[in-house]
Amino acid sequence: MIKIYLSYKKQLNNFIYLSIVYGINILLPLILFPFLLSSLGKEIYGEVIYAQTIASYFLVFTNFGFNISSTKAISLHRENKERVNLIFSSTIYSKLLFFFLSLFILVLFGTFFNLKGDKLLLYALSLLICFSDALLPIWYFQAIEKMKYITVANLLSRLSGAICILIFVRDKSDYLLVPCLYFLGNFLGAIISLYIVFIKEKVCLTPLLISEIFKRVKEGYLFLFSDFSAILKDKGNITIIGAFLGMSYVVYYDLAEKIVWAFRSILYNLNIAFFPYIVKIKNRIITKKIIWFAFICSLICYSLLCVFSNEIIYLLSRNTEMFFINSFIYIQGIYLLLATLSSCVGQFIMITHNLERYFFKSLLISSLSYFLFVFLLYIFNFFSIESLVLIYNGSIFVELIYRLYICRRKKLIQWVF
Repeated sequence: MIKIYLSYKKQLNNFIYLSIVYGINILLPLILFPFLLSSLGKEIYGEVIYAQTIASYFLVFTNFGFNISSTKAISLHRENKERVNLIFSSTIYSKLLFFFLSLFILVLFGTFFNLKGDKLLLYALSLLICFSDALLPIWYFQAIEKMKYITVANLLSRLSGAICILIFVRDKSDYLLVPCLYFLGNFLGAIISLYIVFIKEKVCLTPLLISEIFKRVKEGYLFLFSDFSAILKDKGNITIIGAFLGMSYVVYYDLAEKIVWAFRSILYNLNIAFFPYIVKIKNRIITKKIIWFAFICSLICYSLLCVFSNEIIYLLSRNTEMFFINSFIYIQGIYLLLATLSSCVGQFIMITHNLERYFFKSLLISSLSYFLFVFLLYIFNFFSIESLVLIYNGSIFVELIYRLYICRRKKLIQWVF
């Protein structure tokens, strides 16, 4: 065990820091769940969750795949300070540009759907998370494999936002404060992170160069499409549930999804922590070991979810009536196994071997299969939370099979088996 730790010390340390970062991002909303549910009520809290879901689509757009493309670019050029400055600056400029474009699109969206008053304001305030995220350079710290700094910044920002919500949100009339306080906490983290980047890491902002913006866009657009096709599936169920089943059911599904994602974040962090390392070494034996280690971890997480689901649900909701979400949380948990193996194959093998086009195609096929399944549910009037969870898992399975097929076709299957 000590030998393994020493061999992958930097990667495992970064995994621990990433787990803290994403753990806070997952656990704080879970901790706040019963408080906001009791303060705002199911319907109003469902509206807040729905607005956050819409904002998450815009968040993917403002990220524009830079979480992978810029991480990869800086990881490859980390010794070239001038190149790092250019990549960092053009990435920040691009994300800010896409944020303001998103704001414009939201106004058009609100006009088209006749959103007025507090409802439009709720969506606009929820969108502010895209602005703070544009300034939060997690991707930079991932690339240089120094996650300690972003961990501290994230901890301070998320805790401050959560504490403010507990202090200032008292009843239904305060629901607009929720996205505001989430934004302020995230913005604090962004400011701290940028201070570290500029002062401690000595990164300098370069003048805005249109050619560099286009270069970042060219590098990231495939990942944008892949992320967007993924988010359509990831948030599609909430969107459909809100539209067809009601906002109360959005709250039920959201709790189950948050629980599953608490486990998924652990596994996702393994990918992020090891990705720069695998890009650099490109070693078949090591890559295969890491893939199967991640899959074994996913089996452990799924087992824990099944054994302790009642205890977790009661801890978070303080309501035994919420136990009924067990009817779909066990099915939802299968996602942990499928997504872990699929993402490992996609990132560790396809992307590192410059098969980004096939990586995107796998997500496109997965999304198309998801929407085909949704269409069939609509035709046969069979919408339920359980059926939506099943078709979501089915789309991830399609994605995994296609990726394994491409690996076999490109003679890379030995990197997996």
